[in-house]
Amino acid sequence: MSSLRELEIRQEARFVLWALRSAIAGLCGDADASADLVRGFALAGVSATTHAFGALASELFASEWSVEVWHGPRCCCVSAEEVFVLNALAEAAERQRLAEVAPAHWWRLILPAERVAAVDDAARTWLHELAIEGVVFPGPELLHSCLRPLENIAGPVTAARVH
Repeated sequence: MSSLRELEIRQEARFVLWALRSAIAGLCGDADASADLVRGFALAGVSATTHAFGALASELFASEWSVEVWHGPRCCCVSAEEVFVLNALAEAAERQRLAEVAPAHWWRLILPAERVAAVDDAARTWLHELAIEGVVFPGPELLHSCLRPLENIAGPVTAARVH
């Protein structure tokens, strides 16, 4: 794989992480988060996927998350749970391409069993809409190899209050 494609994959993963962080920031009271999401989706050329992303965020954040899991939208570090979500999205994308109906296994590591199907369905809808817009989220192996440099900064959630 070319280094340009690796860079694209890292940028796509970073965009997804930023979008999820911005959505949670909005839910936590950040008044600018919604406008930032609209602007970010427009700049990325994926405005048509905003509604599906909102549905994914609603389903994903219906579960109770520790305050430390989701870092601020502009934070440079990443929690292990955020990496798990990226892996779950990659697995969901791959399963969707292979027409496998079972939810991604990664969701089971971070979500209550009763939330897995709804989150996976919402993720697949958003990933499908992204693909229509020309953004094809990578499968797990490709994502993992491109994100390997993050392994040194991803770790268990700590009690840090500011991100």
